[in-house]
Amino acid sequence: MSFVGVATGPTFRVILRFEGVFDFRIKHVGPTPKQMLGFFIKDIADRQWERAKFIVGDDEDDGLLFYCEAASVISCEKI
Repeated sequence: MSFVGVATGPTFRVILRFEGVFDFRIKHVGPTPKQMLGFFIKDIADRQWERAKFIVGDDEDDGLLFYCEAASVISCEKI
């Protein structure tokens, strides 16, 4: 999944890995790409749910939302 946005400072290409993904929801599925201008990764481990350690979602219009057991950075490079 690629993310493109407007940045005022340094720009980075980051590859993330999400493991144990469940309750995956996506809106706006169709023949044309949907641009996502931002998203969040929130640590919810303190809720003590059985598998959910993080919630990941779209900042703008709830176009993407899922829970996962783990999130990690695979690579990060300045572009």
